[in-house]
Amino acid sequence: MEDEGVVPSSEEEITRKNAIEKLNQVACQRWLREHHITTASATVLTFGSYGLGVHNSESDIDAICIGPRFATLAVFFIILHDMLTSRPDVSEFHCIKDAKVPLVRFKLDGISIDLPYAQLKVMY
Repeated sequence: MEDEGVVPSSEEEITRKNAIEKLNQVACQRWLREHHITTASATVLTFGSYGLGVHNSESDIDAICIGPRFATLAVFFIILHDMLTSRPDVSEFHCIKDAKVPLVRFKLDGISIDLPYAQLKVMY
């Protein structure tokens, strides 16, 4: 099935894993540090077909960025837009604010990613 392009090749899998690592570093870690926030953290988690390991070579990656309660969705959209659109490995960036689940949709290293944001409602 790999020869038919249905199953991702090992190179495609590496590209996908690297894209998630980049996204975790750029979108959810760096923006906290750049705004001098040292007492909070954020992370990216995958779900859907990629998260379950049943994706194919055409599948997008469904992920969610989980951040601190003080980082609002509006702040997330603004900062993520500024940080990702300046990168040469990011293309087709769109903020979809009026969806039932607001998210950003973009390509990172040629891989389509859907990324909503959730505030963690706990105090540290």
